[in-house]
Amino acid sequence: MSMSLPRSSRVRRACVALLLCLPPLSVHAAEPELDFAPTREYLRARMQERDVPAMSVAVAKDGRLLWAEGFGMADRERGIAADADTMYSLASVTKTFTAVALMTLVQEGCIALDDPINDHLGEARLHSWVDDADAATLRHVANHTSGLGTAEQFFYGESERALIPPMAQSIQRYGHLYRRAGETHEYNNFGYGLLGHVVERISGQPYGDYLRTRVFAPLGMRHSAIDLAAGLERHAAARYGGKREPIPFYGFAEPGAAAMYASARDLARFGSFFLGHLQPGQREILDARHRAAMVEGAFRTDPHAAYGIGLEVIDDGGYRWYEHGGSMSGVSASLTMVPSEGLVVAVLGNVSGAPVAQVRERIFQQMLPGWRAEAGSTAAAAPVAAQSTPPGTAPIEWRGDWSGILHTYEGPVPARLRVLDDGRALFRLGDQLWSLLDKVEVEDGRLRGYTLSQVPTVDAQRRRHALRVDLRQRGDALAGEAMAWSGPKGPAGVLDPYFVFALNHWLELRRPNAGDEG
Repeated sequence: MSMSLPRSSRVRRACVALLLCLPPLSVHAAEPELDFAPTREYLRARMQERDVPAMSVAVAKDGRLLWAEGFGMADRERGIAADADTMYSLASVTKTFTAVALMTLVQEGCIALDDPINDHLGEARLHSWVDDADAATLRHVANHTSGLGTAEQFFYGESERALIPPMAQSIQRYGHLYRRAGETHEYNNFGYGLLGHVVERISGQPYGDYLRTRVFAPLGMRHSAIDLAAGLERHAAARYGGKREPIPFYGFAEPGAAAMYASARDLARFGSFFLGHLQPGQREILDARHRAAMVEGAFRTDPHAAYGIGLEVIDDGGYRWYEHGGSMSGVSASLTMVPSEGLVVAVLGNVSGAPVAQVRERIFQQMLPGWRAEAGSTAAAAPVAAQSTPPGTAPIEWRGDWSGILHTYEGPVPARLRVLDDGRALFRLGDQLWSLLDKVEVEDGRLRGYTLSQVPTVDAQRRRHALRVDLRQRGDALAGEAMAWSGPKGPAGVLDPYFVFALNHWLELRRPNAGDEG
């Protein structure tokens, strides 16, 4: 039975009314460029070394644009050069903007960060294999501590884009929690797909339209859009693959995680607003208190980093800064904001592995007094704990046969695991052949590895894939996530040059009873 949405039903009309009272977009003249000659030459040299088709950079300080420039060819096939207004695919930098959209709804009282996310999903609700799914809040989802399993689907070319499912269907099939909410930080793209869906449901507008009217237009981001909005296609950089071939245009089942395009200049405008330096023509879409809420109380992920609401908070090199990076097929992106210096740095490229972090480092060296590069690398190494299990082998106490079920949206599939005396593990799904687990990792009683087993669902059969199991001992069972993976990682023979999907399923195995098949 679905839960009612009392909070959103009371405020939705008021929230939608607020969306209609927006001023027109303001435009201002570009700031004069300053000379960043050493960094410019460094960037060109790194692009040549790595055969990067195009990159663009923008630097702003205290609301003033210091440098905005493009390099190389945004589209080699069409002969279009890159400039500061070239729109690049941002990959996960999209999450920062999804988070800002979410926070505008928080600011207007439409939702609260500590609401259970199930309160705002309608009939398609999250399910938990380990706890109460209603314990997962919007905040948990936004800082990647919800416990959600992995679910991402990319669709290449027009024929596949027609297969993109509605978010409600994706939630029904893959909206599963594998860990208790708040227990641990595990980066999750599906969660930001959910947040984009919440923005749609609460605002009554399509996700892309809400970003355009409530974020991009008021901030003067004229070369920004979710996917490629009509009229902006000519500004977009092509995405290139490992052999520098143009990648077919692709879309996402979870646009709130990775679907945004933007120019480096637009990202500098956004960063200046976020640091409290409104540029001419900009309107404050989020007040200082709600901007601060995105970075305060962030969930600590390592001694130098924590993740807040759509932004990572880094303490290193003698400074604190906020950032988000993005990387996927044909994309490298970085947005960084240093609040103490009012500094914003945006670096974008149209191939995976473009030197965006290295260029940002060079800009830091020039702009941040006393900057200490890679300060965290001087910390004393933590002692390595003695391992009772040889690397790449299953724990000794797991030796023997296990049988159980892989739970899919189309129904249960019999599964078996056999751990040999030497620690190697074999896996079998249904009546398929036994497969040796490959690329095995064992840490803190957690075993991960890839098998050639194929998940027999319509979604997974779209492409050849591997099955990545991630198991822990829970009582008398081995249980956890089994993920159908189609992409550039995984066992030899099933690699795809571009990432296609990762689809989670619950796998639970137990020792067979005496007399069962061995």
